[in-house]
Amino acid sequence: MALLLPRLGAGMEENRNAALQLYQEGLFQETGTGDLKMAIKIYTTLIEKYKKYQDVTAVALYHLGLAHEKLGDYPAAKKHFKAITRNYRQQVNLVRQAKIKLRQLAKNPPKKKKSKKQLELLIPDTSRQQTSVRSVKSSPPAASALQTATWGIGLNYLGGHVRCRTPDHIQIEIKAQSRGEDILLGVRGAFVSPPLTRTMPLVWYIGMEYDYVINETVDSKYITGGYIGGEISLTKHLGWGGDIGYYYLNAQTDSRRIIVVETAANIYLTWYF
Repeated sequence: MALLLPRLGAGMEENRNAALQLYQEGLFQETGTGDLKMAIKIYTTLIEKYKKYQDVTAVALYHLGLAHEKLGDYPAAKKHFKAITRNYRQQVNLVRQAKIKLRQLAKNPPKKKKSKKQLELLIPDTSRQQTSVRSVKSSPPAASALQTATWGIGLNYLGGHVRCRTPDHIQIEIKAQSRGEDILLGVRGAFVSPPLTRTMPLVWYIGMEYDYVINETVDSKYITGGYIGGEISLTKHLGWGGDIGYYYLNAQTDSRRIIVVETAANIYLTWYF
């Protein structure tokens, strides 16, 4: 389940911006990393601190109910859905969805495996006062703390990689890459930001890299350096991105040592599980 937020007008209050940023962080923890307990803490803080922005807090309350439902805490989920029907009646579509969830929980309490289909709610733009609902698919949450990391496998320019992204925004990657006569076997570590905008799932990252180079013409060769880049989610599971870095190359031949400092760019596609 995911909620889309419209762009805010230039004159929107600073506090509302802060509320929306907090909501996005909670949504990232809930649907991106699967850290439901952290998402619950963030949604709870938002609801307590920004009560006057009811269009934001109502949706946060709905997600709070969903997070408890995913954890199997159905009494807490019912409590939050009921609070929407009592305290946010002006959010018509949201109230309707909360009533649907209450009927589902009352008639047939779900097992820990959540439904593959849920509803996406759009927080209304205050300039238009509109709310829309549409159906989307979402992946099941992580079943344990060990499963909150996101794994991915993909293709980079003339090679491939496997990566793991943790809930605290750290990404570790192992890669193999061909470059001319060289074959690079390397490891990368990076910090990855939460999504930067509400309308486009774009993240930036900065990291370090070490590569061992296989080349028949030299005895030993390695490359190390730092890089910065960005990635956009084309679909729920597919990401496209690229980065550029500054690298130090050290090679040893029979007769001499070669040291070079150079820049290099990389592009890739990654499928996330």
